Amino acid sequence: MYTNETILVNSAATFYKNLAGSGIFMIIIVAIITGPILFKDVQYHTGQWLYAKLIAEKKFFTGKFLAAFIINSLI
Repeated sequence: MYTNETILVNSAATFYKNLAGSGIFMIIIVAIITGPILFKDVQYHTGQWLYAKLIAEKKFFTGKFLAAFIINSLI
């Protein structure tokens, strides 16, 4: 039994608690979608013929991953 039935609930905190789990789940899904795309780029060495200047594979991979992650997150 509650002593006071007029307790106000912080609606922003409730909204965050309800949507935080689905947001983390969506980040995992976006990473799974982005992985095969980047694997093909690394496998076929597309960075070597896309850019005139030499680029390290690590920079190419992180740049492509961040770009694909942002695009998939916006979708």
